[in-house]
Amino acid sequence: MAGRITLSREEIQLLMDTSVGEEARNRYRAMVLEDAPGQLDQLVDTLYRQSFDVDRCRDWSSALGLCHQCDYDLVVAGYRSEGIDGVSFLARVRNSTPGARRILVIDRCEHGILLRAVNSAGIHGILGHHWPASRIRRLISKTIDTDRKQ
Repeated sequence: MAGRITLSREEIQLLMDTSVGEEARNRYRAMVLEDAPGQLDQLVDTLYRQSFDVDRCRDWSSALGLCHQCDYDLVVAGYRSEGIDGVSFLARVRNSTPGARRILVIDRCEHGILLRAVNSAGIHGILGHHWPASRIRRLISKTIDTDRKQ
């Protein structure tokens, strides 16, 4: 027969603070705006595996509303979205959530789009559609400043 273990309130609080609390403090917050379901799922899955809590959006107006409510560490947006292009959306994110890192997802990189993305949206990286998860993880790791949560 197993013995009974009794813990004090202080011991229980210490266990909670060091296990669940530590994990929650080390997670980043991200939002992904992408209207292609397969790409959206891949990005969300990759981010979640890299210690991100992820909000997913398929339209820019609800995504922008979330940016006003949450303090995101990372915002990823597809270039083609109904009603607004990804560069214009990320420029709005830059104004509403200046501390968030911004990544643009694009099929092919055209010079004019790249200049706009850097100058008006201040992007931190560009992701190609259908990149393998390993390449996405490398870009995200380089983009996020890991000291921000420590």
